Amino acid sequence: MNDKLTDLVINFFNDVSYYIFEEYPEYYKHFHKEKELAKTFDMIQNYYLGGNNAVDTAGYIVEYFKGRKNG
Repeated sequence: MNDKLTDLVINFFNDVSYYIFEEYPEYYKHFHKEKELAKTFDMIQNYYLGGNNAVDTAGYIVEYFKGRKNG
């Protein structure tokens, strides 16, 4: 991935992170777990490249965490 695209994905990751912090604070800490961060970043990157927005992506990520929590 080139530097410009990497910067765009990082900005998108930060937007998703902020939205989760504001709307789903109980999942914010889980979102930033160090052992999960690489996988989370890859997921966010795929959503970004797929044309999703930050609000929808935050919802998808939280649903993913809920699914993992509930088995």
